[in-house]
Amino acid sequence: MRRRARGASVRGMRHETSPPASPSPSSPSVFDLSAQLAATVEAAGGFVVGVEARRRTASSGIVWSAARPASAAAPAGGSPPSGAAPSAAAPAAPAGAVVVTADHTVEREEDIFVLLPDGRRVPAVLAGRDPATDVAALRVEDAGASALAGPEWSDLSEVKLGHLVLTLARPGYHLRAGLGVVSDLRPGWRTPAGGRVERYLETEGGLERGFSGSLLVDARGRALGLNTGGLLRGRALALPGATIERVVGSLLAHGRMRRGFLGVSAAPVRLPDRLAQELGQATALLVLGVQPGSPAERAGVLLGDALLAFDGQPVADIGEGDEAVEQMIAVVAPPEDMQVKVYLGCGEDADALTQDRRAAKPSRPHREPISRRRNAAPAGRDRVRAWPRSV
Repeated sequence: MRRRARGASVRGMRHETSPPASPSPSSPSVFDLSAQLAATVEAAGGFVVGVEARRRTASSGIVWSAARPASAAAPAGGSPPSGAAPSAAAPAAPAGAVVVTADHTVEREEDIFVLLPDGRRVPAVLAGRDPATDVAALRVEDAGASALAGPEWSDLSEVKLGHLVLTLARPGYHLRAGLGVVSDLRPGWRTPAGGRVERYLETEGGLERGFSGSLLVDARGRALGLNTGGLLRGRALALPGATIERVVGSLLAHGRMRRGFLGVSAAPVRLPDRLAQELGQATALLVLGVQPGSPAERAGVLLGDALLAFDGQPVADIGEGDEAVEQMIAVVAPPEDMQVKVYLGCGEDADALTQDRRAAKPSRPHREPISRRRNAAPAGRDRVRAWPRSV
């Protein structure tokens, strides 16, 4: 009797279980998503090429057109969106196409070949490279490559954490696709080599074969960035279109990334109240080191001097941190000059601020080099040197 009762109860529970609800005809299914991603890969795969510039495995590259897409240009009557590439026109390219790839994958500067989507293998010439941002530009002067077009670039204003992204690589003649998500998204940052990148975009998709130089697109097929695994070890990063346009424009025009250079290491300091009232500003940059042969040394800048203004703009008005100062100096392309207002570290009054120290260096009391003072520390005491970043 007990066994029958248990069996009856079990059968009753089974009969009470309702069948799973069927999905609504209007709701998208996983098959619809799969079909949409496959269509995106097919459409955006034509923007990706293979690059043979190293031994063994080939890397990937992205077709870069000289004319910017409408999405990256400034809208009529308004300012360009945040993170968008500048509206200035890129230098015109000769017959052929321009391909951008990761600089660390270009191990040789001759005998470079590009594998086109139609299966052809054509030669390419290295137009320029920038190790600081890991960007290299190649010129493909084949007549058939003129028909290649670049992708539509997104300004990253709609990208959020967790968005699905696709990685399109061509480490050979065949296209490879990978699916991932946006795992980290931050404002602009500086690479370990000092290159400025407008946005930090990291994906969680793995560093597959031929990843560096590949194209990162969203579910709509818009380009998000140039993938690279050479900036930070073990991290899959993407360089945004604004960074690529700024760097490639300089590479096509000059063969390298031209950056203004002052040649000092400095740290922000707060001026004494009396000096702040006299100069009309409360902060400055204290010179902690001067690189030999640099423009700062030729101008007479010494240790202990205080940098007050750049081209008439006080340090306090430039922005917080040394990044704003670096950006201001970087826009001065050689051989242009920049007027730097300096307060002499030996204690001259404000009248000495306007003198031209490049013409004649003022007489200054002898100061023992910092290296000697550090070496004169008591024996047995550890000496730790913390070198600031050069601006």
